[in-house]
Amino acid sequence: GFHFCGESWLKGHFVKLNSNNGFVNESDYGEHSAIAQAFSHFTFDRSYGELMVVDLQGVCGDENGVPYCLLTDPQVHSRGSYERFGRGDLGDDGICAFFQKHKCGELCAALKLRKECNLRAPTH
Repeated sequence: GFHFCGESWLKGHFVKLNSNNGFVNESDYGEHSAIAQAFSHFTFDRSYGELMVVDLQGVCGDENGVPYCLLTDPQVHSRGSYERFGRGDLGDDGICAFFQKHKCGELCAALKLRKECNLRAPTH
């Protein structure tokens, strides 16, 4: 038989906030984009530099003054002991490409995230 995987249609304006090859959306959806970039940075920091969730895209908006994004189809970059996450996993190159474009803001500072692309072996 056949297998199918799908998701519900996301209603609204679809926006790409970052990509797996270093694109960082700095012009559209300012606060939404800042949150997405901080999230990608957060995943790198909290995984001790072994993983990064990127390719963040979906429908963004505001509800009662609170920004939200319904995201779909992310990509993970991996390094170290983790297995690769498909062809879009660009490993060290993808992680460094993100950090070449990313500028830490208030959220990164509030979360006390490391500012550099640390590609030495992580220490737990």
